[in-house]
Amino acid sequence: MRRITRYRPISPSLVRLSDHFLLSDFMGCNSVYVKGYKNHFQDPDGSKFLEGKHLCETLLEPILADFGPLSISYGYISPALSEQIVTYQDPKMPSYHRWDKGAAADICVHAWVKHSPPVLLAHKIDENYAYSRLITYSESPFLCVSTQISEENRPRKAFYENRFQGKSKIKPLFIKKSANAAKRVAEGQNLRLEHDWRGAGYPTYHGGGTRQWHHRRASKYSLISDYLYSDYAVATGVPNIPSSRISKELFAQAGELYDFLLKELGVPRISIVRGFESFRFNDYPAFSWEQHFALQLTPPEYLEVEALIEAAKASGLVAAVGRDNRTKHVTVLGR
Repeated sequence: MRRITRYRPISPSLVRLSDHFLLSDFMGCNSVYVKGYKNHFQDPDGSKFLEGKHLCETLLEPILADFGPLSISYGYISPALSEQIVTYQDPKMPSYHRWDKGAAADICVHAWVKHSPPVLLAHKIDENYAYSRLITYSESPFLCVSTQISEENRPRKAFYENRFQGKSKIKPLFIKKSANAAKRVAEGQNLRLEHDWRGAGYPTYHGGGTRQWHHRRASKYSLISDYLYSDYAVATGVPNIPSSRISKELFAQAGELYDFLLKELGVPRISIVRGFESFRFNDYPAFSWEQHFALQLTPPEYLEVEALIEAAKASGLVAAVGRDNRTKHVTVLGR
């Protein structure tokens, strides 16, 4: 008799891809949070894990080291989720974001976009790192970066720019960068934008033309979307967005703590594995953020949990701190 292997979902917040990145960092996106779509990491042969690990170790970690803290708005999507949200290509085909044709993530590098256009960062990435595909978005601080293990010795380096044309809701200028590396470097050095890349502050032509949660800033080094991930919500398919009753000030307070911890500990990133949770499903009232914020954090691989706990206590921004010895998650409750 043939043995049937049942799919057993794993907890993404317990799967480490590299020093600063967990699988959970890539599992949420605006469609998951707003519409309550499920996103299961299904990887029977382990190849998707390896592609994600390769993305983190060979591209995201170097970017983090060289340019500082970054947020991820869109990483892995399951085949089922792909069929629900992908419209720009056949959603049933392998893709970078399904992590079955390499692996991709949309990233915002906070310090860079405060002062300079993302396309100039894209040129820096093109010049200094191996990658498979690189895309800029009109009116957006985000870049889509991707790698593919099969290209390790000869990266594809397909570089595409969507340039803002000065008016909202107008189709951006699509530019396919030269296949010649020297020409791309020269273009980056001489690039001058005719219009302010920010536009309306969010993509008005792509992405439904609405301001999404990853276009709303919480602090210097975090976005509101960084505080919306929940293992339970993503696995079961529950919308998880704050209602009008939830004060924006609570996200600012959570962001203040997050920024303090990065500076105090001298690290470029801490994973937020649980933040705001809708009253529809959370099992711990503090995570409803009715009066105070609550977070579960996981330190980088090399940092002792105790160091994170002591830094949180020293911040003066939390009322209580706890730890889970099994998961290495640290829970902090705001004042």
